[in-house]
Amino acid sequence: MSRLPVQPGELLDRGTVVRFSFQGKPVEAFAGDTIGSALYASGRTLLSRSFKYHRPRGILCCKGHCANCMMTVDGIPNIRVCEMPVRDGAAVEGQNVIGSLDRDLFSVVDKLGGPFTPVGFYYRTMIRPRRLWPLYEKFLRNAAGLGKVPEHDPHRRYDVEHREARVLVVGGGRAGREAAAKHAADGSGVVLVDELPEVAALELPGVEMLAPARAMGIWEGGLVPVEHGNLMLRYRAEHVVVATGTVDQPLVFPGNDLVGVMLPGAVERLVERYAVKPGERAVVIAVGGEAERAQAALEQAGIEIVSTVRLTAGRAPTLAADGRKGRVRSVTVDGRTTDCDLVVMSGGRQPAYSLLAMAGAKVEYDAARGVLVPTAIPDGISATGSVTGAVGEQAVPAAAYSAYEGGGDKCFVCVCEDVSTKDVKRAVAEGFDSIELAKRYTTVTMGPCQGRYCHVQSIRLYANETGADEAAVGATTARPPWAPVSMGLLAGRHLEPIKRSSLHHRHAESGASLIWAGQWKRPYAYGDVEREVRAVHEDLGVIDVSTLGKLLVQGPDAAEFLERLYPNRFGDMKPGRIRYGVLTTDGGRIMDDGTVARLGETSFYVTTTSTGADAVNGWFEWWNAIWGYD
Repeated sequence: MSRLPVQPGELLDRGTVVRFSFQGKPVEAFAGDTIGSALYASGRTLLSRSFKYHRPRGILCCKGHCANCMMTVDGIPNIRVCEMPVRDGAAVEGQNVIGSLDRDLFSVVDKLGGPFTPVGFYYRTMIRPRRLWPLYEKFLRNAAGLGKVPEHDPHRRYDVEHREARVLVVGGGRAGREAAAKHAADGSGVVLVDELPEVAALELPGVEMLAPARAMGIWEGGLVPVEHGNLMLRYRAEHVVVATGTVDQPLVFPGNDLVGVMLPGAVERLVERYAVKPGERAVVIAVGGEAERAQAALEQAGIEIVSTVRLTAGRAPTLAADGRKGRVRSVTVDGRTTDCDLVVMSGGRQPAYSLLAMAGAKVEYDAARGVLVPTAIPDGISATGSVTGAVGEQAVPAAAYSAYEGGGDKCFVCVCEDVSTKDVKRAVAEGFDSIELAKRYTTVTMGPCQGRYCHVQSIRLYANETGADEAAVGATTARPPWAPVSMGLLAGRHLEPIKRSSLHHRHAESGASLIWAGQWKRPYAYGDVEREVRAVHEDLGVIDVSTLGKLLVQGPDAAEFLERLYPNRFGDMKPGRIRYGVLTTDGGRIMDDGTVARLGETSFYVTTTSTGADAVNGWFEWWNAIWGYD
């Protein structure tokens, strides 16, 4: 690996050197580098160890979508270094290892543990004797997972902001920019969100550019939470445009996880954005026009292309990559071996439909092109560009390619979770022939890539094993977040508006100490508590109860509705009367109290505590939606 001469469009500022450390050793980079690109340029290609077998892993997508580049940076685990900008003094360490990345003691599982760790092994082998389960559980919990949360987490503040947009466009590619410009011509309030930092520098008249940022999902009511650094932006949009494009699809063959096996997009980004030469001798294995795309990036970097294998729907050659110490060294196709240190593979491009599916769109399998396509997009949402399925004609690769006789390594359908083709076949043989059940049994599509690089392949594999077609196998449910986010972001400081009563300033003028009561500021005391108590007992006290919750419950079924919520009777109350009531949960525990006044035959005025108003309102709405009262 080495640094290339200046490339057109590169993001580097070669006049500014940035220094950080990797496992205690200094590394030099340029401003504009990511930690991953800087490590790769310095010759460090092994970036992580895999989840289950602790196999060496390197850059696969260079887009922050997979688990292959997850490392610990300044004590924070699971940072995708291929998208993390370099910064002076950063301390980078490997994770999920005992020892070091190069010499991980846990790698013995890959060499010796295969027969003892099939899919679901812990369900079968660790249930007896039952008295030993606490020991098994402790071992599994220590061995599982990726990074380790630090005992004393460096202080980082996360905040939440609530924003509105007339149109929110997700995706800053050509289709997304065209859609944003079109909507901006109709008025203000257009926001464009994209993962790439360079999108922030683009200028579109009337469009607010938000980058690097990532939409986490789409909920009802046009709610789109957006991750923007340590800030979560909760957008309410009148209309959402999804222009998320497509995702490169890996091929499934023995040795497809070796360091040096990459997707075409990874080679493009390393060369064009960071001027990194990812290898010396390359083999291209791809379907359709993806081969030409990969060749163009390799030729730009001056890498020798020693072999190109174009896969077609009717051709399924024996195919395997072999390596040494986890790094690719050769590829064998139909018995012919070619030495190389870089394999660029592509099974075509798949529409990145997950956000649309979260919003309620249906997902159907297009057998002609071998992709999942979103259909029946709900109102208030639109899609544009290749996410709609406009990927052109492309050959459909085999579900998996077999190794040549006597050769080959493990064949992974999911590199994030170390799920091999053998695991999938075993799951089907054990009766998990539903893809939703098999997903949970094998954990395929449940890793950091959230199915980006394994969903379509797993569907093809299940179809092969069950004898059904891919459309009948179906797709698993897409769930937010679209990409993994930190727990801190989800638990950020939410908006807490302050409510003040009409007497608030009188309280302050009288020297009151104010405390929180839900969202209200209420007086606690005015200085001399004993004197206040005596005054109330001997003379007169005035209390400001305007902060209490006030709900109007009206309709023909109002009395019956309240009687099901409270243990009190209200149907026999005369208008103008008031009754104290205790509100209980469905388990019989007291959750709030207040008064219920009957204003008329079908109208009741309910008060709650100051802190319980929102909870009681939600409780009323929930049960009325279930019971269906008028």
